[in-house]
Amino acid sequence: MSISPCSPPGQHASSSPSPRPKKPPLIWDHFEALPSTAQQGKCKACRMNVSCKYNTGNFVRHLQLAHKDIYRQYQNKIGSQWTR
Repeated sequence: MSISPCSPPGQHASSSPSPRPKKPPLIWDHFEALPSTAQQGKCKACRMNVSCKYNTGNFVRHLQLAHKDIYRQYQNKIGSQWTR
């Protein structure tokens, strides 16, 4: 099973076979999955519900605009994982 970019950790969006499951995007470290819908997450910093209908771009944008310090930490984490 593969994970859609919007799928929260532990939830799979499709059932296509893959050799190993993908890790959820790192952005989910800053958001909680809402049990009522797989298309929204709740920001852990301000508790705001943010939509992720097609991808997690709104999560990134929310951090960039509302939580600049957390967004910088996220960018550094992404950068460090990219170079491995």
